Amino acid sequence: MNVTDLEHSVHRWDTLKILTPDRSKFSYVVMILNQPIRHSRAAMLSLWQNASLRITVDGGTNRWFKFSEEESCSLPDFITGDLDSVEECVLDYYKKRGVPVVVTPDQNKTDFTKAALFAVEHLDKVKIKVDALVAVVQSAGRMDHIFANINTLFKMTHVEGAMPVYLLSSDSLTWLLRPGSHEISLPPDLVAEKVWCGIIPIGGKANSVTTTGLKWNLNDTPMEFGGCVSTSNKYCEEVVTIKTDSFLLWTMGLQKDDVS
Repeated sequence: MNVTDLEHSVHRWDTLKILTPDRSKFSYVVMILNQPIRHSRAAMLSLWQNASLRITVDGGTNRWFKFSEEESCSLPDFITGDLDSVEECVLDYYKKRGVPVVVTPDQNKTDFTKAALFAVEHLDKVKIKVDALVAVVQSAGRMDHIFANINTLFKMTHVEGAMPVYLLSSDSLTWLLRPGSHEISLPPDLVAEKVWCGIIPIGGKANSVTTTGLKWNLNDTPMEFGGCVSTSNKYCEEVVTIKTDSFLLWTMGLQKDDVS
């Protein structure tokens, strides 16, 4: 399928499959980055156990070790990174249990980008296809880390065979929308509770964005920083459609908050 075909097809996103993982319906890679794990234990363990491939990334290995030490759950399938943040005792613990360590020393890419590239290469090598890569992150904290994570979303759009990449934090889910038409299915409870969502033209100017299903819809609207961005929007339907001529960042809350 060429680029023109992709832009004229409808990309369908079912967020329930990510938020309530079931291996028989949705296959994915889970990746633990070096950021605080603030998800509920039940949700995080379900996400981990139902994954087709489990990767901890450098210092994310420390965080997963501490999070999971009292639980009976699967070991990581791989540990990756330049290994400047992982504690030696944690690394030894997993090595002794047979977890492969893949060192990625390239300092021109983040450990997240390198881990995502490794996941694509490994899955191609073992002939396994997945629906997505879900990276466990936090949407608060160091701004440079937040933008580096978003930059990885863009980098992966240039990688042949790459799966969609989601950033899953304890309070939000974020991913990149390519130029074209999109249909996003939403959990009914998030719609009923009027949880926030946003559409951000972070990759450059979008000359035309049209939406349905939102409280404040866009109609052939140009979007760019210094102009229109759609933040603190809300749903009015369980399916949101977006048509865009440029890349957009879609971000959605996973719980109601006190900020409007």
